[in-house]
Amino acid sequence: MAITTVLFDLDGTLLPMDQEEFIRAYFSLLAKKLAPRGYDPKALYPALLAGIEAMVVNDGSRRND
Repeated sequence: MAITTVLFDLDGTLLPMDQEEFIRAYFSLLAKKLAPRGYDPKALYPALLAGIEAMVVNDGSRRND
């Protein structure tokens, strides 16, 4: 079965956490996992941050998808 959706809890609503430490460790591991699949690890982090920022600044007038 192919993975079609990945959900992120980046605001600590499910578990208390050090967000900076989490982001650093998680994105590092994610980049290592995706690199063999053709994703450039150096481009991945900025692309993910851009997507997260777009969701954060969304005033609700647009769907996040």
